Amino acid sequence: MISTLSSLAAFYLLYREVGVHWDEEVARRTVMLLAFFPTGFFLMAGYTEALFLALSLAVFAEIRRRRWWMAGVWGALATLTRLQGIFLVLPLAWEGFCMLRDRLAGKGIKGLLPVCRKDREIRSLVGAAALITVTLAGYFCYTHFVMGAPWPWQLQTMHWQHRYGWPWEGLVNFLTLVLKRDYPALYFSMFLDTFLLLLLAAILMYKWKELPFSFVLYSVVMLVFPTILLTGVSFTMASISRYLLAVFPAFIALALVLQRRPLYLAWLGLFMASQFILLFYFYQWMWVA
Repeated sequence: MISTLSSLAAFYLLYREVGVHWDEEVARRTVMLLAFFPTGFFLMAGYTEALFLALSLAVFAEIRRRRWWMAGVWGALATLTRLQGIFLVLPLAWEGFCMLRDRLAGKGIKGLLPVCRKDREIRSLVGAAALITVTLAGYFCYTHFVMGAPWPWQLQTMHWQHRYGWPWEGLVNFLTLVLKRDYPALYFSMFLDTFLLLLLAAILMYKWKELPFSFVLYSVVMLVFPTILLTGVSFTMASISRYLLAVFPAFIALALVLQRRPLYLAWLGLFMASQFILLFYFYQWMWVA
């Protein structure tokens, strides 16, 4: 129920956000491409994707309205949903930088302290970013010192056999297995993760100039962070195809690419067919992202 309601909220917020920056046609295409993405059914499953996506979009909506404290509240809730919520500080930081740049026009660096001290809006923005950071730190301390649980980065290693590496390490390890033709060690999900990651990354690189920079900043960290979490004996990437659902600017970029209706319908049909196949594998317990 939580995932279903969160999915509806995410679709609505995404439609509204895209409609503000572009038009309703692009907004409709974006929502459809997200909903029928090959792993889109995870938005309706018992995973955190839908809730995290809805909260992240709420942060961007509040930033656009310049309601900084509400952006901080939604961002804090996002960090309690998934640790990647801490990256929502970056769009706030960018907006703060732009605001300071405008406030300091003609005043020089000497005017920085007086502006920060007197400008209520800047203080609110800094407070919102601090709220997100303090919430995550408080969660870490509560689980470790009160509940006696390991630190999150320790938990990944102890119970999930994960470790952290360089962003390119998982991809290089996967390609090494392919070149060695070590097919018994390969899994279907590795091919899917790699293909979808490279696809959305290429689309974002192609259209990044047409997106707000805060969207681009968010997309980069949300694409890179999952790639540093390595798993298995070969230390390859894991669950990337599911984590990509949170990178909503990539679906906006894809909607901007698919302007021609025949091309858009063909792409959407491919997504729908892929989702049906993956859902069947998931239902049969043959594959889990």
